[in-house]
Amino acid sequence: MIGQLLEVGKRLGFESGVYYHFLDRAIQHLLGITNIEESVYAVIPLSVYREMNWFRSHDAEEASTAEKLCSELKPLKPKHYVRSKEIREYPMLIKMNEACMMDAFPSLQQMKEEKKEELGSPCIRLPRVNQLSYECSSACKSRYSPGMDFVLKPINQQTLSALLFETISTSYYRNDIDNAF
Repeated sequence: MIGQLLEVGKRLGFESGVYYHFLDRAIQHLLGITNIEESVYAVIPLSVYREMNWFRSHDAEEASTAEKLCSELKPLKPKHYVRSKEIREYPMLIKMNEACMMDAFPSLQQMKEEKKEELGSPCIRLPRVNQLSYECSSACKSRYSPGMDFVLKPINQQTLSALLFETISTSYYRNDIDNAF
């Protein structure tokens, strides 16, 4: 969904950036959603201004916590209609989302240390593949989320390489993770 929004925004002339570091509970409070119903994975502002100052570091003096912001923000009360005939619970997904939630911003030093740890990970070489060609409008119209039809099964290195290549080659975008360093 993130890639689709970025691609459509780009084709319509919008500048965008993706924020992955945000105070989850504050955003969910503002949007009026609960962890059980949904979760926010990224915040994507769109702008017509090319020279937008997208990401800036957080000063210790201006640091906010999710609890403080929740007390300051009045939540939206969206009306929604559930069309699904069967609603399944996914307790492990909910636990995973809760474990990843940020209640305060980490310092720039903490983020640099985490980034250094990631760089030492082992590397596996995948086979080279060619980029896919597609028409954006028809790809958006035919987008399908398998939901309950999803079947977990192994894939070979060629398929994995094609999926990862397509993801990386079509998804260079501004984000707060890359720009922080």
